[in-house]
Amino acid sequence: MSARILLTSILLLTISSFSAEVYAQEFRKLVMPGRVIEGHADIEGDCAACHDSKSDRPMATLCVACHEDIGKDRDEGIGFHGR
Repeated sequence: MSARILLTSILLLTISSFSAEVYAQEFRKLVMPGRVIEGHADIEGDCAACHDSKSDRPMATLCVACHEDIGKDRDEGIGFHGR
């Protein structure tokens, strides 16, 4: 058994005593590609702020919920995000 599989197994067993939502949140952290940018550090633990796994909405719709200026650029077809 590789060290990574063993470590993952230990982690999963450890967090299995948490509630389902806490477990899901911890699992998401295990599969995260890395830390979020500094500007999003305050919501790093709240994956649902940017990702809605229960919806087929594009992630960009969640971005513009907070980044209104980017949404305006997208709507008007201007700036970096509007192109």
